[in-house]
Amino acid sequence: MGLFRSGAAHDVGTPLSTLSVILADWRRNPAIAGDPQLAEEVEEMQAEVQRCKAIVSDILHSAGQPRGEAMERMAAAAFLTELAEAWQPTWPQVPIAASVEDVGAATIAVDPALRQAVVNLLDNAAEASPLGLRLTGKVEEGMLEIIVRDYGPGFDPGALAHVGELYRSTKGAGHGLGLFLATNVARRMGGRIEARNPAGGGAEVRLILPLIHGEAR
Repeated sequence: MGLFRSGAAHDVGTPLSTLSVILADWRRNPAIAGDPQLAEEVEEMQAEVQRCKAIVSDILHSAGQPRGEAMERMAAAAFLTELAEAWQPTWPQVPIAASVEDVGAATIAVDPALRQAVVNLLDNAAEASPLGLRLTGKVEEGMLEIIVRDYGPGFDPGALAHVGELYRSTKGAGHGLGLFLATNVARRMGGRIEARNPAGGGAEVRLILPLIHGEAR
């Protein structure tokens, strides 16, 4: 599996680099630079290409290939706030409400894979709940709970027991990878994923991680 992920990531990385170069050339083209709408669309495409390249980098990391990006200590409140602010432009039409008051001075270990795991959960929630979603952090029993709540149709009851299994999704074949990857990240960090349909509708996914002690930025 590691070799498969590595090969696939490298194969995808090459066309992404090509697209990045082409988009940079387009952005400098006078016809595009002089058209605000086209210039904005090219900028959005460049942002999405960079996002895809970051995902490829995370896949290479999970396959055991070095990237030189070490895990860092970080205040949970700062991590969640920065993540929400960075995610919002990718789904500008979906409001996100972030609440981090209940994490206090909690500190966690952070790496790019964790960031991508939370982004995957936010993307899933935005797809199910275009009118808005909520990102909450709180500390319970010595663990940080990162809670992503949407207001969509919720999980199919039969799917709840299989959340986090590869390609288990009510959205059809090929979906479910985001939850699967988030589950693997949580397990690697000594945590877990929980999912439920809360009262009032929608779906809720909890990424539960151990806290660490030490100075955080």
